[in-house]
Amino acid sequence: MSVKISKLENDLMITFDYSAERINKIKSITGYRWDANKNEWLVPLCDENIDRLKKLFSNEHVVFDFICNRCDEDRVKAMDEELKLKGYSFKTRQTYTKHIRRFLNFINKKSDLVSEQDIRKYILLLLDQEKSHSYANQAISSIKFLCNDILHKGHVIESMPRPKKENKLPNILSYEEVKRILKALDNEKHRAILFLVYSSGLRVGEVVRLRPEDIDSQRMLIHVSFLLKEQ
Repeated sequence: MSVKISKLENDLMITFDYSAERINKIKSITGYRWDANKNEWLVPLCDENIDRLKKLFSNEHVVFDFICNRCDEDRVKAMDEELKLKGYSFKTRQTYTKHIRRFLNFINKKSDLVSEQDIRKYILLLLDQEKSHSYANQAISSIKFLCNDILHKGHVIESMPRPKKENKLPNILSYEEVKRILKALDNEKHRAILFLVYSSGLRVGEVVRLRPEDIDSQRMLIHVSFLLKEQ
């Protein structure tokens, strides 16, 4: 598990799998404390502690769920608004802004100063961390939107290559495994959803949008409304 750092009102919250080495690093910060109720480490919120945490965990994958450089909070907000105006779904907006927060924390400088080299280093880091090619391409799309539509610096990413699409074979469940999963469900609604997903090949998003009038019992057909995939 990576080290996750969140921002509370007056504290930084650090969560990770148990490690004596990690705990000793936290204890080296003045004002640290342990929240036994939430199983989380807390340190006072300040720029010095953000920089110290970056240095302490420089050899690990650290995920900040906020932008360390406060000057760029408005940029992320502007990006979210622009995505909304262009009709992107809430899920896509959330995904893109999370990618941008991680990217801006990585380059550790104002977004106005982003360079092609910054982007290349970040994508190489993702691939070195064995993130999927799909994940890396999603990060590139997010950064491209930031550069083109918010920073108006499209030239810094126009020559960025994209990782090739991976051809991975899916893990297929056996008939007995599917039976055990369906039998384990007590909730009738959840069981109906899984039966439909398994027997009809529908996506979860398509199943949850079904209405009673979409079921043609006489002809044993289901009418599905397809959603256009966002580019």
